[in-house]
Amino acid sequence: MNDYIEVMVIVEGKTEEIFVESIVIPYLAKKNIFMHATKAKVIESFAEQRAAERFIPFIAVHEFEALLFSNTEILSKQLGIKISQIEEVLTTCGEPEAINNSPQTAPSKRLDLWSKGGKFPKTTTGIAVAKEIGIKQIRQKCPVFNSWLEKLEKLKPLILCIFTSLIINQCY
Repeated sequence: MNDYIEVMVIVEGKTEEIFVESIVIPYLAKKNIFMHATKAKVIESFAEQRAAERFIPFIAVHEFEALLFSNTEILSKQLGIKISQIEEVLTTCGEPEAINNSPQTAPSKRLDLWSKGGKFPKTTTGIAVAKEIGIKQIRQKCPVFNSWLEKLEKLKPLILCIFTSLIINQCY
């Protein structure tokens, strides 16, 4: 019997793909949950595989960059700005996942504003910040993201039905 779980993650863009591959996948692999990230818009076999029964969505409340507000000290150090600037945003919004007062104040726009050159390098610096913060702290500060991981961690492994060395379908 298999004692692991496989999860396909459909991501919006390259930054989310890198975040899942470099931070979420190693974290969940320690719990025998193995993920594969893809930027695919539609999985053609979704209905055929009865995927709707197993679909556990995580839709970032606003955008990946919100998760980076989980640690004001690390973020301010990376950006070279005062912690108070980030704390002010969190005081106004309440928590990282709630940051998005308008299109001009979305997390990515705030990071762009605070970055040298006016563009936050999210696929490099953003991922480095997320790694330094760590998934444990991101989970503590981002309840929607944490709830999704908790659902994945509670999944039970599926038993594969194997007949004459052909995998027919997954049994429930």
